[in-house]
Amino acid sequence: RALVAVHSLSCINAHLLATSLHLQGTRRVRSHISSRRLAFSILWPPNTSRCLSTRPISSSTRMMQLFDLKCCLGSESNETMQMHDDTMELTVSFRIRTARGQPVSAEEALVMLAEGNARYVGGRPLRVTNPVVLRTALAEQGQNPLAVVVGCADSCCPIETAFDAQAGDIFVLRNAGNSCPCGDGSIVGSVEYAAGALGTRLLVVMGHTKCGAMVSASKLVVGPDTPPETSAQCRSVLEQYLSDLTPAAKEAASQLDASASVEEVAAEAIRINVFRTIRLLLECSATLREKVRNGGFEMHGAIYDIETGEIKFLGQHPSLEMLLNLDKFLGQHPSLE
Repeated sequence: RALVAVHSLSCINAHLLATSLHLQGTRRVRSHISSRRLAFSILWPPNTSRCLSTRPISSSTRMMQLFDLKCCLGSESNETMQMHDDTMELTVSFRIRTARGQPVSAEEALVMLAEGNARYVGGRPLRVTNPVVLRTALAEQGQNPLAVVVGCADSCCPIETAFDAQAGDIFVLRNAGNSCPCGDGSIVGSVEYAAGALGTRLLVVMGHTKCGAMVSASKLVVGPDTPPETSAQCRSVLEQYLSDLTPAAKEAASQLDASASVEEVAAEAIRINVFRTIRLLLECSATLREKVRNGGFEMHGAIYDIETGEIKFLGQHPSLEMLLNLDKFLGQHPSLE
């Protein structure tokens, strides 16, 4: 049975439908648009219909409202439309992503992630699949994530939530500063696994505004109380980790005016660090270089704004071609391997 919560239909939004339903399996939403009335009905189980609400509408707005509904649903939904005299019927279904489905191209995955973030920012999430059905499907059929996301461990950056994703949609790797310090084997190996065994075709390295790790690294470079250099043996694990993040802060400081504050350096270092992580992944993995070179895998950068929730996609590494030719360069200079 559908659990129905009725709200005003003066503005038709997909989140109104999605948050009103808790269905067993596939969700089917049917909208009827006639010359006088607009109504949404739930068909669950089949041959069972329950009207949510009706409201008189003008003929000039009915098609626009239906178009807006389809846009809100995004590319992951399947819509079927039928005409019955003066009534238009729209059936919408959402599928759980499992290994039984086909891999998603990098281009399609980027669109899905962008659409999911737009829903999150707009306060109209769609992810309401019954958790029991979702867990069972993933346990029995396996995972088929549309993207790998290397993100920061900061609790203010909820990766799946920010992309309006559910279990099985995204292969998530997190650490402080969304980094790959010294070619961290756990990060590199996990990305190789997703790109190989799982067939995922998109990686997104996502930094975020006001990143505490990058602020701390920037203080080591330009802070008023910059600590003196110490040997690696005398550093704590955290101090060594932050030290590994300082190259991005140093590059940021070199690109800004000498009077730039720690916050300004950190803001630029966040962007630089995203691309630095992509570079380290490519430098440390011949497997990933080969997959990117063959066009079967793409690596993009992004920054999450913790205040607005908006994710800005930065594209691929600006020096991608040079990084992909690293094998050829090392072959000519074996002493550098």
